[in-house]
Amino acid sequence: MALYLDVDGIHVEFCIDGYKNDDYRDDTWCECQLKLNAGNWLHYDVHGELLRVEEIKQLYERLCLLLNRKLEYDDEFVCSEPDFEFRFYSFHNGGHSLELHEISDFSLEWRVNLWNGYLTDNHISISLDRYEIEKFKDYLQSVITTHE
Repeated sequence: MALYLDVDGIHVEFCIDGYKNDDYRDDTWCECQLKLNAGNWLHYDVHGELLRVEEIKQLYERLCLLLNRKLEYDDEFVCSEPDFEFRFYSFHNGGHSLELHEISDFSLEWRVNLWNGYLTDNHISISLDRYEIEKFKDYLQSVITTHE
């Protein structure tokens, strides 16, 4: 089971394996794989133990807050491993949109920090709108509820 998104021509494939809902241990690591592809210019694939169970739960909760307009300020979520960062832009700030023609009441920036044998100073930033955020939230919910 994977999440598939087409974000303005960037094809995103994200998969979480090894999620175990354990009330006593939230530090369990999950195998994740992220593939980003766009034409001939982008082919990026990272995999490994990139997220902890607790981080998946927290990310899901923040996505719910954002979608339900309960996030009252912009927020940032930095994971234990440096592969991903998530920036939540709340509707209270008028949202954040990289596309001028697409005014959004809120958005999510998924920052993917790039590796080349080591962590580089470079990243790819993917801006998700409401539809893509809902799909991401639904995917995380399916990962969580499948293992309850």
